Amino acid sequence: MSNTFWQLRPLRLVLGVWTAWVLLVGTSTAQPAPRPVAVLSVASVDALLDDFAYLARVAGRSEVSGFVELATSGFLQEIDRTKPLGVLITVGDDEPEGIGFLAVRDLDKLLQMAHDKLAIEVDSLDNGIRKAEVGQGVYLKQHGGWLYVSDHPRHLARLPEDPVAMCGGLDQQYSVALRVFVQHIPPGLRDLAAFQLHAKIDQDIQAAKLEDPDLDRPFLDSVGRGLKQSVNGFFQQCDQLTLGWAADSDQQRVYLDLWATAVPDAALATALAELPRAPRTLRGAVVPDAAMTIHAGLQLPSQASQAFQAMVAYLRAKALRRLAQDPAAPAVLTEIASTVFDVADRTATDAVIEAAASVVVAPHASRVVAAIRVADGRAVATALQQLYKVARHQPDVPAAEFFAARAGNIDLHRLNIAVGQHDEDARKVFGPALDIVLGTSSDHLYLALGQQSEELLQRTVDPPDASAGAPEDDNQLLAVRLAARPLMAFLAALEPDQEKPRRMAEVVAAARGGDRVALTVEAIPQGLRCRFEVDEGVLEMLAKSATPEQDGTD
Repeated sequence: MSNTFWQLRPLRLVLGVWTAWVLLVGTSTAQPAPRPVAVLSVASVDALLDDFAYLARVAGRSEVSGFVELATSGFLQEIDRTKPLGVLITVGDDEPEGIGFLAVRDLDKLLQMAHDKLAIEVDSLDNGIRKAEVGQGVYLKQHGGWLYVSDHPRHLARLPEDPVAMCGGLDQQYSVALRVFVQHIPPGLRDLAAFQLHAKIDQDIQAAKLEDPDLDRPFLDSVGRGLKQSVNGFFQQCDQLTLGWAADSDQQRVYLDLWATAVPDAALATALAELPRAPRTLRGAVVPDAAMTIHAGLQLPSQASQAFQAMVAYLRAKALRRLAQDPAAPAVLTEIASTVFDVADRTATDAVIEAAASVVVAPHASRVVAAIRVADGRAVATALQQLYKVARHQPDVPAAEFFAARAGNIDLHRLNIAVGQHDEDARKVFGPALDIVLGTSSDHLYLALGQQSEELLQRTVDPPDASAGAPEDDNQLLAVRLAARPLMAFLAALEPDQEKPRRMAEVVAAARGGDRVALTVEAIPQGLRCRFEVDEGVLEMLAKSATPEQDGTD
C-alpha cells in the first residue's frame, strides 16, 4: 500500500466513527413525534371564558361568569390564555399514550403557586422532566415554549415542536373539538375493534325473535353481512372523525358538529359523493311560517339501493304470507299489497329518496303538509281507491272522493273526518273537522291535513318563489327545523292553566335571539357534516324557564 493511504487512514477512521455517531444520535434523539391517533383541541382559555360569559348572560346570570373569572385568575396568571391547549393521543405498543399541552409563561412560578396553594410537591427528574405528586404522579416537561403533561415519563421522550399544527385548524373553528385519525390507528387495533363489533352484530341477530324463521333468518343474516361490510369499510376507508362545539355570540347561537371524511379515492368517498346528486323537487312543502319543517333528499349509492330492495322484498313476502293465512282477507288485498310493494321496489331501484313536510300550528286550526317521491304515485292512488272500496261498508268509515279534482298534473283525492266531542285533544289541535287531501302524480305523493288543506297542498305543488328567502343548499341532505316561538305559543294556548308552557312562551317571545333548533346533514368534500344548532332565544327560554320567575325585588 502507498504511504498516502496510511497517512489518511486515521482521518478516515475518525470520519467513520463521527458519521456513525451522528446517525445513531440523529435516529435516537431527533426522531419526529409520532402521529396522533386523536387530538383534543381547546381554542384558548380566553375563548372558553368568553363562551361561558356569553351563555351566562343569555341565562340571565352574568354574575356567575364574573365569579368564575375572579376565582381562576390566580391560577391563570402564568398561562398564556390566548393560545390553544389540548391533548395529543398516540399509540405505542398497542396502548394509548396521552400528552397534554398548553402555553406557559413561567413554569417555575406556576409550580411554586401549585405548591403554595395546593401543597403539590414537585421533583426534578432526568432530561428536564418533573414529577408532580398528584395521584399516581403527573409528569411535566417544557419544550419549545409549550408545557407538556403526561401520566408517564416515557411519553415525553418525543415531543412536537408545534402541537397546535397537529390540531389541523380545529382551534380556529371550534371552542372545543375532538378529531380521530382513523387511519393512524394501528391496523391490529382496528381489526380488533371490527372483530368486537362483528361479534355484537352476531349476538343481536341471534337474539332476535323469529316469527317466520324461513323468511326472517335469511333476511337477518343478509342484514348482518351488510353491517359487517359497513364496519370493515369504515375502518379501512374512513379518514377522520371530528366532533366540535362552539358558541357564536355574533350569530347568537351554539352548535355541535360531527364530521366524517373518507380516504381520498376510496369506494367510501365515491359513495358519499353520490349522495347530493338527487333532484330537489319538493321544496314547496317547506312552509316558511311552520313550527316544524323537514326536508330530505339524497341519491342512494348502489349498495344502499340494493339493501333497500332487499328490505322491500322481505316485507312483501311477510305481508303476502299474512294475507294468505287470513281466511277473512279479501283476495283483492293481495292485489293491493302487490301494487304497493311494486311501487316501493321501483322506488328503491330508482335510488332517489326525497321527502318534505311542514307543521303549521294554531289552536283549533293546525295544518300539516307532506310530500314524498315515489316511482308511481298514480298506482298508489288506485290501490288506495281499491282499499277504500273494501273498507267503506265498515262502521265509522268517512266518505271519500277519489280523483275529485286536478292541480296541474296532480290528481286530488279528498277525505273529511268529523272530530268527535269525546276527542277533545284532537279538537284543540285541528278543530271540529279534519280535512284530508291526497295528491298523486307519476312520481310523487302529497298529503295535506287540516283546514284549507287543499290550499296548502297547492302551495306545495307550485314551485316556491326563489325571492322569498335564501335558496336551499344543494349539498344539504337533511334539514329538520323547529321554531320555538310559534310552537310554545301553541302549547301555551292548548293548556292555558299550565304555568310552565305559558312562561316558556313569554320568555322566547321576548328573547332577542332567534328561535330555531335545527339538525342538518350536508355533503362536504369526501365526507358528511352533521350539525345540531340552537338559537339564542331557545337557550334563554330553557335557562330562564328552569329557574323560578323573578319578582323584581332583591
